[in-house]
Amino acid sequence: AQALLSGPRAAWDILRDSRALVSFNARPEAISLLEPLVRTLPELRFLFSHLGLPGTVAAAMDEPTLQARLAPMLRLADAGNVFVKISGLYATSDPPHAYPHEGGARVVKSILQAFGAARCVWGSDFAPALESVSFVQAIDVPGLDGLTSTERSNVFCGNLISLLSSR
Repeated sequence: AQALLSGPRAAWDILRDSRALVSFNARPEAISLLEPLVRTLPELRFLFSHLGLPGTVAAAMDEPTLQARLAPMLRLADAGNVFVKISGLYATSDPPHAYPHEGGARVVKSILQAFGAARCVWGSDFAPALESVSFVQAIDVPGLDGLTSTERSNVFCGNLISLLSSR
């Protein structure tokens, strides 16, 4: 985040002028640092991967602790140019193969509540996910069970198609 923020502003202007989609793998601390940049470039679309990399989330983690961990990502929910990739749930579990990633499912639900299904996109995290979970488990995302069939279809493909085709 520091390197991006100290880079030339002209690079961000070029990205802004091209209405680029910028994807970040950023932990909560980095998301906090990037927040001012994201808010000053509403013409750009930002995609934060892997649920904002919240780290290991125990199923029994209390709600205030979970919300504090997610706060940097959730603060960006009011920025209409921010999207979240629903991926990497295995990284929320200890051990990573602890499917169905109960803590991660809670993260997914918090992200969906804050951003809405229209600003979430699914990602398999293929092939790294296969070191921890099966292919079937990599494509079955706990936490999406409350979505309508249309919302689910949009999260799994429609939203990303829209992001990539809109300029």
